[in-house]
Amino acid sequence: MRYRWLLAASLALGPADVGAAPPEVPLGSRVRVRVEARTEPVVGTLAEWNETQLRVALGDQRAVVVPRAEIRQLEMLSKPSRKRKGAIIGASILGGTMLGLFVWYCGTDMGCQGTNGGRVAGLLAGSVLVGGLVGAGVAPGEQWRRVDLGVGLTKGGGVGARVSIAF
Repeated sequence: MRYRWLLAASLALGPADVGAAPPEVPLGSRVRVRVEARTEPVVGTLAEWNETQLRVALGDQRAVVVPRAEIRQLEMLSKPSRKRKGAIIGASILGGTMLGLFVWYCGTDMGCQGTNGGRVAGLLAGSVLVGGLVGAGVAPGEQWRRVDLGVGLTKGGGVGARVSIAF
């Protein structure tokens, strides 16, 4: 009851533009859309947005049309994955370290006499593989930013508003 003035002020501002795309999601952005009818999200490039639907272009020349009333959540890619770069760095560090140890060992008084080349190559390849897996595991993946749709069409007709609070 105390906040009637807030409700009156929000209604006095007039209706929100329900059909416009959110300004923070330009066409051509990579988006992830969670829809009520699907368990898996639709991931692709935002191709079209209007008052009734949005069209998401998938990588294989197909497009998925999602009715706006069925959208549960819309997310935009804010940072791409760094897993590949992490794998390359991890493989380089561990593989280079092992190669350096072999060179150092062969340079000592013990030398490399009697060393099996196949074992050395296998150990070096294994260390490159382990370093790549560790690097890919440590590197951050894709980071998605949730887009608040705010005002939207409801299933039964009319306009509904959502409030989203994130911590």
